[in-house]
Amino acid sequence: MYKYLRQFAVILSLFASILLIYPGVARAQENPPTEDKKQLEARAKLIAEEAKAFETKGQLKEAEDKYLAAEAVIATREGAGGLERVRREKAKKVQSLLTESHGLYDAGKTQEALSKLEQARDLDSANPSVHYNLALSYAKLGDKPKAISELDQCLQLLPEDDKNRGQLEQLKSSLVTGENPAQLAPELKSKIENFNNSAQAESRTSSGLADSELPKASSPDAKAATLPCSQLKELESSLPKSPALFFNLAKCAEEDGRQDDALRYLNQYLATAPSAMDSDDVRLRLATDTSLTKLSGPAGEQVRKLYASAARQIDLRKYDRATDDLLKAEQAIPDYPTTKWRLALLYEASGNVSKARGYYSSYQSLESSDEGKREAATHLENLEKERSQYDAAMKDARAVLNPVLLRSMNLDNQAPSGKQYGGGRTGMGMMFGRAPAATGANNMSYAYIREKIDETRKKLDVAASIFPLGPEVNELLAFVYMQGNNPSAAMRCYDIVSSEHLPISFYGTAFAAHDRKTVREVKVELVPDAVRLIYLSNYDPKKKTYEPPMKPAGTDSLGNLTIANAEETAKGADDASWKTADLKGVETKNNYVALNTGTDEVYIGPLSIASETPYQGIPARKFGNTYSRLFLRYMGYDNTKLGTEHMSGGEKFSLGMSFAAAGMGGYSAFAGGGYMMTTRLMFSMYAMNSAMSTLRRSRADQRQLIEGNEFKVIPSQSFDLAFKEKFQ
Repeated sequence: MYKYLRQFAVILSLFASILLIYPGVARAQENPPTEDKKQLEARAKLIAEEAKAFETKGQLKEAEDKYLAAEAVIATREGAGGLERVRREKAKKVQSLLTESHGLYDAGKTQEALSKLEQARDLDSANPSVHYNLALSYAKLGDKPKAISELDQCLQLLPEDDKNRGQLEQLKSSLVTGENPAQLAPELKSKIENFNNSAQAESRTSSGLADSELPKASSPDAKAATLPCSQLKELESSLPKSPALFFNLAKCAEEDGRQDDALRYLNQYLATAPSAMDSDDVRLRLATDTSLTKLSGPAGEQVRKLYASAARQIDLRKYDRATDDLLKAEQAIPDYPTTKWRLALLYEASGNVSKARGYYSSYQSLESSDEGKREAATHLENLEKERSQYDAAMKDARAVLNPVLLRSMNLDNQAPSGKQYGGGRTGMGMMFGRAPAATGANNMSYAYIREKIDETRKKLDVAASIFPLGPEVNELLAFVYMQGNNPSAAMRCYDIVSSEHLPISFYGTAFAAHDRKTVREVKVELVPDAVRLIYLSNYDPKKKTYEPPMKPAGTDSLGNLTIANAEETAKGADDASWKTADLKGVETKNNYVALNTGTDEVYIGPLSIASETPYQGIPARKFGNTYSRLFLRYMGYDNTKLGTEHMSGGEKFSLGMSFAAAGMGGYSAFAGGGYMMTTRLMFSMYAMNSAMSTLRRSRADQRQLIEGNEFKVIPSQSFDLAFKEKFQ
């Protein structure tokens, strides 16, 4: 007994120290006035009773919607418990449908299996097994576009380090090209696997590193960065009929400015894969490369080099640098229509309608083909319509997200008593890996918040299908992905915002080491040479309430959630800022980013409204590192110190392990959420093709231009399309 009491005393002591160092850990939910809370709970109870009626009838979707509506009023045990029951029942039904479809699929009844799988997808669109088996069924029925779409969704839902990803990428490549190799010699198969790993590592590297993190030209890592192309040359003689190999060799040639070699490889690709799903895209590349080879003299050579440089910059998602390269190419040969066309596509993709109009008009006057003139005319005719549709989609997305953000940070003035500290009860629950049933942010359950973020994401998809490089849509998509613990997808969006020379931003709480009682809600903005904290509220420790700042925090009380240009930053707001050169350190400390200003230390706790924030151990440091990396990548603070993402000595003790598990619980639960639907930039450009058939060719051209040409995974085995009820 004495031993257990000692252990409990140690836990209490550690918990007390955490509260002293990191006051944000102890923050409780807002407590509205008693009468108001009772009224809200009564209203939520009535809605929950309606939900229960649907649940009893087996109408799970309707019941889920009603429980979520109840949770929108106030988080209650009835609402949370009902949601958990309904979702458990949905999961059972999905598994039952998977089992039924498995039997039908194996019996050769593919159409019947497909019908069951579509029912499962309607119930749970975030189940990777459902999408995988849909892909197999569509492939067997000969519908490759749908098969590839479902396989993409499966890949997007799997974690980055899932062991099934490599095989699925190979299956996708096989579906695109029709390549299905026979048994390969072990040595050759090993070489192919090495290339595939190198190519995927290169893609991940460009997604997560700042310029300062990239290897120096003379370093071994820099030589390794060119490894995929050198590996391809070694494979060329061993795989004389591999379409994926020719595609990849063409990519290497284009980025080296070797257009003649690129033409040869692209023609070999089409010869070995005449029915490839991306054959139209490849023909567009052929047309551009052919045009470039016809440019003569020093100016022609300069343009080819600039096009190769632009391609490399696009691979790194440095769209501003790619645009600069094309502008230089325009200066070298002013009457070359292809450059005008590419600049028009880039400006349109970013939502810069006026510049896009100018370049489409220039292209139209220089282009000799009637088809090209018609395409330019169609773009010119639709630019204003696209702008209106994009603005409407963004307005709809903000209308969903803004109230959730305002309420989660208590900026909506709905609670006269303000935020209060509840200290021990909430903190102790976190210590032991538990939370009240009605947990969340300011009386909103996590389930409700996730649903609203998912709704926001769907509206953002519409905006991204119109202007995929639009800064506003990518600002919000980055927020969505960061809330879903998908930093690689967020980085892709942040890169686009950065290319527009706009601040990279996130929300959180901040306090100074010398005054831990004054905790503020803030918007953090990072630019290449500075960090700015915009104060959204000020905490009054005497009243234990949050008060509005003395000066308005932008036009929306959020420091302006989206910014389309530098003029839209929240000027005149209460804030604090530091130049990069003046900071003495940026460091991950558990789930905080700590800024050493020289005279004080400022702690920033990034906002996590969709799941519990891990507060100690590996999960906490990984969470903090995600935001510390933003300082390294976008502010250029080279001395950023990241927290270790492996177990330290002390954490190997059972007590430390239990802390880590407690912190991980709520955080990882949302990591596979349904709205993390893509890690690719152009996830919804295809929607434009069906809606605007006259723009099909130029939309494909735009997609190819701004997405770049990633390496294709080379299949190293044949595929039997075996059904999988669950990924292991």
